[in-house]
Order: sequence, then structure tokens, then C-alpha cells
Amino acid sequence: MANELKQRDTKINARGLLGSALSFIVNATFEKSDLPFLLLFNDKEEAAYYLNDLEQLINDQDVLFYPGSYRRPYQLEDTDNANILLRAEVLNRINSRKKPAIIV
Repeated sequence: MANELKQRDTKINARGLLGSALSFIVNATFEKSDLPFLLLFNDKEEAAYYLNDLEQLINDQDVLFYPGSYRRPYQLEDTDNANILLRAEVLNRINSRKKPAIIV
């Protein structure tokens, strides 16, 4: 898998992993790579589970949470300001081109 990551446009789809196996694989490949990782999950709870795992395995400064743009039902103008702030911080980190990070 490390050789595939050296190519810029590589997408890896991991299925059938149980428990924290994905977190260990991401940790091992992230340590060997100098590229940012983007991990997509089905919902916020699943993302939070893996975010917690990765923060324990990797320096928590290298793991960033990018929340969805949550909008309250029937109130399209209202957004969650905390999520907007988190999203802006992640985008700022990506734009600053500091050390690569894992974005959940």
C-alpha cells in the first residue's frame, strides 16, 4: 500500500475491517507518507469513533475533524457556528501547507 500512496492521485478503499483495524492501517501508512489523508465516513458518530482512535495513535495536532455543514431542518438560513469555525480552521491548516494532516 505504501507504493500506491506515492502516486498523487491514488484512492484507496478499505472494506471489511473490524474495530480499530482501519485506524492502525491509517496510522502506519500516514507515518510513511508525506501527503495529507482524507477519511470519509457515513455519519458523524462513525467519524467521531475513528477520530478518537487516530488521536490516540497519532499526535492529536495531526488529526483534524472537518464537520459537515449541518443545517437545522426547516431553517435553511441557520447554521451551526461551531461547525463553521471548525471547517475554517481545517481549511486554514490545509492552505498553510504545514505538516500534512489526517482529515476526518
